[in-house]
Amino acid sequence: MKTNTVHIKKNTQKLFTAIGVSMVLLVASCVYTIPNIEEQPVMTMATATTTEEPMPSPSEISTVFSLPTSTPPPMPYMTELGTLGWVWHTSVPIESLQKFWKIGYHINSMAFGNGLWGAILNKEGDLESQKILVDTDLPEKDIDQAWMDRLSVTSIAYGNNQWVVVLSKTSQFSAQKIVTALKLPRDEIDNMLKSGYWVTSLAYGNSLWVIVFSKSGNIIAQETILSSTFPLDAVQQGKKRGVFLTSQVYGNDTWFIILSKIGLKEQEIAEWPYLPKGQIIDFWENKDYHNIKIFYGEDMWFVIGEK
Repeated sequence: MKTNTVHIKKNTQKLFTAIGVSMVLLVASCVYTIPNIEEQPVMTMATATTTEEPMPSPSEISTVFSLPTSTPPPMPYMTELGTLGWVWHTSVPIESLQKFWKIGYHINSMAFGNGLWGAILNKEGDLESQKILVDTDLPEKDIDQAWMDRLSVTSIAYGNNQWVVVLSKTSQFSAQKIVTALKLPRDEIDNMLKSGYWVTSLAYGNSLWVIVFSKSGNIIAQETILSSTFPLDAVQQGKKRGVFLTSQVYGNDTWFIILSKIGLKEQEIAEWPYLPKGQIIDFWENKDYHNIKIFYGEDMWFVIGEK
């Protein structure tokens, strides 16, 4: 039986400070390897350091989530289309997501853009019971506990001073590690890829890069792209080499893109300046894409259709 959990945590604050003339950025990471049934779960913590140019410390995260005062918040926009569902709202649409869970949907992707949270859900795929964490700080301890419960991070996003992490029971990943840094940790990423971990989720918020690495038999190889504008041409060229867009994030005026050699036959990416309802319907009904995801960057919504 599928079970789903919502965890909302408030009034937690973190303050990042700059020490001295030069700042040593700490890359905090936590790793969990799913144990054998006979063994007790084992959690190990690792810390890597990188020295960067001095930079100002980010402002303290607000623990108060407020909506624009000019107009009242709209009701969540919630739609079903066969085995596909989606919802939009100015705040994290917890109640709508719970309604979808009760009728057999799971969260496929979440994103925040232009003042709205969006979620795409699906009844298909191997994602089972899910848990969603909502916090003004990255909920590292709650993620640790979810790992102990054999859940994996399948989606992570930041918006309106809130981190939203979706964890799922899935056979896709056998182990995960999360790396956070104030500057994109290129060396750490390269080392993780060499050690058999793949990038499976990305997020940026409050001047913090968050990279989720996973061990997965579904991914054979990965490539990374950094660009000031969304590198659509490079992504299209990658498809000719058999690598597809699997993770992306826009932060600090930079796109960080992951292309993976994975079991996809076709992938299409469209961008819209407003809520992409029409594009989602077109991908689902007219082009028969069974896997649809959304993301946001450079003041644009992006829709991915895959099969």
